[in-house]
Amino acid sequence: MNIIFIVLFFLLMLVGILTIVKRKSILKIRLIKDKKIFLLIFRIFSFLLAFVCLGSFVFNSFFSNVPLTTMKNETNNGYSLVFPQKINGNLHNPGEGWVAIEEPTYAGHSNLGADGDIPMVDNISLSSSWALIETAEGVFDWSNVDRTVDYWAKKGKYINLRITTDTLVLPYTSEGAPPWLIEKYSIKTKQYRFDGTSPIPTYEAIDVTDENYLRYLDIFLNEMKNHFKGNKAVDTVEILGFGVWGEWHSGIDFISYEDRNNALKTIINKYVNAYKELNISMVISAAWEYRDDLDPNVSVNQYPKPTYEEYLHWSAFDYAMTLDGVSFRRNAGAGALKYDYDRRLFSDYIRSNKREPLMAEYYSNFDDQIKANPVFNVMEGIDDILFQLRPNNSTVLGWANTNVQKLYDLGYGYLYERGNEKLGYRLSIDKARFPKGVKQNSQFSILTTFSNTSVGRYFYDYPIMISFIDDKGEIKYSQLNKDANLKTLVNGETLDVYTNITIPNEIADGNYKIALSIVDNDNKPCIALGNGGDNNDKIYVLGNVNISANNSAVTPIEKKLTFEELKNYNLKANTAYRFTFNYTPKFDLKNYKFGNYDGYEVFAQSAKGGEDARVGYNKWQDVSGEKSLKTICFKTDSFSDYKLNITSSNFGEIEIGDCILEETSGYLENFAGD
Repeated sequence: MNIIFIVLFFLLMLVGILTIVKRKSILKIRLIKDKKIFLLIFRIFSFLLAFVCLGSFVFNSFFSNVPLTTMKNETNNGYSLVFPQKINGNLHNPGEGWVAIEEPTYAGHSNLGADGDIPMVDNISLSSSWALIETAEGVFDWSNVDRTVDYWAKKGKYINLRITTDTLVLPYTSEGAPPWLIEKYSIKTKQYRFDGTSPIPTYEAIDVTDENYLRYLDIFLNEMKNHFKGNKAVDTVEILGFGVWGEWHSGIDFISYEDRNNALKTIINKYVNAYKELNISMVISAAWEYRDDLDPNVSVNQYPKPTYEEYLHWSAFDYAMTLDGVSFRRNAGAGALKYDYDRRLFSDYIRSNKREPLMAEYYSNFDDQIKANPVFNVMEGIDDILFQLRPNNSTVLGWANTNVQKLYDLGYGYLYERGNEKLGYRLSIDKARFPKGVKQNSQFSILTTFSNTSVGRYFYDYPIMISFIDDKGEIKYSQLNKDANLKTLVNGETLDVYTNITIPNEIADGNYKIALSIVDNDNKPCIALGNGGDNNDKIYVLGNVNISANNSAVTPIEKKLTFEELKNYNLKANTAYRFTFNYTPKFDLKNYKFGNYDGYEVFAQSAKGGEDARVGYNKWQDVSGEKSLKTICFKTDSFSDYKLNITSSNFGEIEIGDCILEETSGYLENFAGD
């Protein structure tokens, strides 16, 4: 751009000079009879335009370090208001993204980069079985598993433990539970399942209620827990304790529905009791049953079909929901989801605000997905997973590493890009506001508005850190905001985070950069944001501030109130507000019921206007029990007696902490048609 300005400057200067030196070479202008006047006007215009170009060059050269995404507040009230740049691409954060299956049970070996390091995938699902690890009673061979975990962890991948413990014997794969256990303790086969006309059973289903099976299951799960304890690469374990591949369908028969429910709750409890101390995600397959040869019949293909409540109870999903640390996975994305069952479960789960990630699977392979008349094309299949299930992770199309690279080589890399943009969470700073100048030992606040533009949930207990960086690039002071719980953020909402800062007296006068990061327990930046900046360092500069003992104390824009003060505070008529509040839900997770759409409510009400004048109504659930944040936007009508209130609608108590009100610039519109 600077080169263009320079070239234009010299060309226009040359034209102006030529009109002086070679006046006779100028074309005859018939419309202006006096050539002296024309030439004077032409020279003035040329020189003026030349200096405009020169001025543009100077401005662009000396002020190019001001980000184009920075917009100063028009009110000029001592604050800077900035809108940080958004970026695209994979952020490679933990707890989200595509998953590729490694060491599949049916092969019993590891790929270990034979098809490349698949950088488009951030997670490896280590698929194996109890039988392949505990080869004899009390003899555990972790060599193949460890080799796989170590290889991919060094490549920066996160590990999902997909180790099947069900008792199925699958002729075309391998045993789930070890043969020595079945033989030594004479664990009985309950069913042989047949498909088609073949006299060979598809699989053999063994009694998962056998006391010896359950006793040794306990031993194995605790051994597995102790083996992976402290391994930071391992962040998820699947509860694969029942049915084909442990995916919670096509298992054994039971005496009754309650007998089935109790048996499955027992298996879930054994997993949870083993893994809860590791503080990692535990997921259970939310499958609906397709087989109609089970007793009692739990198939969705029977008539009348099971109700939503029966689907949940027969597979103990209603019980799993009430356990801390447990969420769901659905292995049927892109063609086998049913709104009345698994899709509704996932929708209710998101609504509940339980703070654990959901998982999914692309249930088909590439060749089947592109055949004639598929249910979805490959991109529609990804969107089915993203927007029907809203998962943090999903197994890739084709499941295994080989298919990941094959698909990429065929030119379908954009499919991975789509998933990496939308799976899980993508936190971004939409805007930031901070004083232009502050003084030491004087408190001020920094506002950062966050959004989550991906479909899943951010679920880490990490604080925000605000840092002040000098002109040498050294961080001179940092302050944590441990109340900034971003886990409430779901797609479509924003959250205003206020961080109160007091600069110590020992910080020298000068100009500093303000930067934000999300940090781990060691205060190291750990989460990449969807903003421009150095995503390797994960520190994001918001702008500049002057620190000086000569600066005046800044006047807050926001109004801070207690909840009692808020309930008596009159809002202005015809005014747009942003309202942010701390709250702690007192709902007991053990009382949660799928299909219950009660919750907490916030709204502004005018006594004069009555029910029709209620504005800002927002209803939400939160079963987390955690201190949380929420921001709502609303605009009052013509009444001057509006007051805000927060209540519980049959959802347990809610404790309200600090409340912050801000009048906004009136961008909210009334779409009522008047």
